[in-house]
Amino acid sequence: MARQFGSTWWGKAWVRAIESGITADTGRLSRGRTYARQGRVGIPEIIPGLVRAEVTGSEEYVADLSVRPLGNEAWTRLIELIASRSANAAALLSGELPVQLLDEATEHGVHLLPGPGEVTPDCSCPDWGEPCKHAAALAYLVADAVDQDPFVLLLLRGRGRSELMDAIRTLRAERSSGSGAESDRMRGAERPDGGSSTPIAESPDHAGVDAVEAFARTLAPLPPPIDAPAHAGSPVALGAPPPIDSGLRLSELEALAADAAIRATDLLHQIGTSGLELTSEADLARRAAEAFNRPTTLLGLSQSSGRELAELTRMALAWHNGGVEGLWIMNNQWEPSLSTFETARMLISPRARVSANTVTGNGIQLRVDRSGRWWRFRADEDLGWVLASQGFVDPAELF
Repeated sequence: MARQFGSTWWGKAWVRAIESGITADTGRLSRGRTYARQGRVGIPEIIPGLVRAEVTGSEEYVADLSVRPLGNEAWTRLIELIASRSANAAALLSGELPVQLLDEATEHGVHLLPGPGEVTPDCSCPDWGEPCKHAAALAYLVADAVDQDPFVLLLLRGRGRSELMDAIRTLRAERSSGSGAESDRMRGAERPDGGSSTPIAESPDHAGVDAVEAFARTLAPLPPPIDAPAHAGSPVALGAPPPIDSGLRLSELEALAADAAIRATDLLHQIGTSGLELTSEADLARRAAEAFNRPTTLLGLSQSSGRELAELTRMALAWHNGGVEGLWIMNNQWEPSLSTFETARMLISPRARVSANTVTGNGIQLRVDRSGRWWRFRADEDLGWVLASQGFVDPAELF
């Protein structure tokens, strides 16, 4: 018997919403179900309004499902609805998502499940259909996540469990305490002993230290330095994902934090530099070079930076072979004297063509930078001319 998706009420509700709203092409959904059953979908990353995963087809692709978030007014109505009904509030505060909440929210104009046009699929594959089988497979696999935690539905609508719970608790506390609570807190509420609380800034116990006295104190010796860690640790997980409209993704922030930890550890071991002196272009090339043998990571970097994958690959090769100088020689031209090319032309061919700071012939290209170093480029069918060597003062070293 073929595996079914959605074993709980909320999981089945998600599948029904997807099948009725994402597309009219049942064939694509069928192929997506097959992919999902075959275990081709990686672990989904779910953040407010978006779910993403790697899907294995003819090669590795990255599939996205963007879910339209609820507006602030809809969230306000939903929170007020939950807080006003003790059964719903008790269920949510205990970690349950009551089934009846779906109909009650709909009656108040809040649709928890996405309707037609509210789920937008995207994929790095060349199939322009919506959805492709990779995005359709991801849509079905989301049902597993909803089965495990129905609050995933609310996260896809824009807010996570903790944010919703905090809002419910705050609203219920405001309703139970009355409008005078805030002013009492500001004035200082009466203490159980009959006294009055004094704001901390006015307490004589917090009067501060005289500046002259503080500067006259003898400094304590510094503690001995701790040993540098052998390896960079894993960054602490972020407490909350970035705002849905920020253009940032949790995985990208985690990758940047991990990269910073590695560079900081290298600095402690006196390896390399901080990289803070690099331009954004050079730092992108550096990260591309580090991700060169991880195609999925390189593709994600291409998408997040807005650079074509071919351009980013050329930048990665330039950085690998020459760092900042390699990137410069790839992107810049200048006009040296013709005598500069005498040796290089003889090494390639007397008929080699000279243009700006480049000499080309017999499928070889040499470029000279302003310091007099020569760099060899090779022709690639897909990428064009790519840097293939480090720089040498003597062009003969390139052969």
